[in-house]
Amino acid sequence: MVIAHQAVNLIKYLRGNDDSKVDNVSQLKDMIVAYYTQLFGSENENTVPLYIDTIKALHRFQLFLQLKKSLSLSSLCQRIRPRGRTGSQ
Repeated sequence: MVIAHQAVNLIKYLRGNDDSKVDNVSQLKDMIVAYYTQLFGSENENTVPLYIDTIKALHRFQLFLQLKKSLSLSSLCQRIRPRGRTGSQ
């Protein structure tokens, strides 16, 4: 079953910049690496990072005070009690 899916997902060829069919494995690897390097490896000058206050203004979700208290670490630690050795477990 895995071999059948690998055959379906196999890249047999790509089209070059001049619309030529590229089927050489080495050239395919180079084209794929170049594509993803350009896609992920280059800095996008149009993207500006947001400040924390801006993110907080966009995302106004806050826990209710009681829920926040119940989820705090100290309240969780109080609820978790080690199992004592009382003879019956």
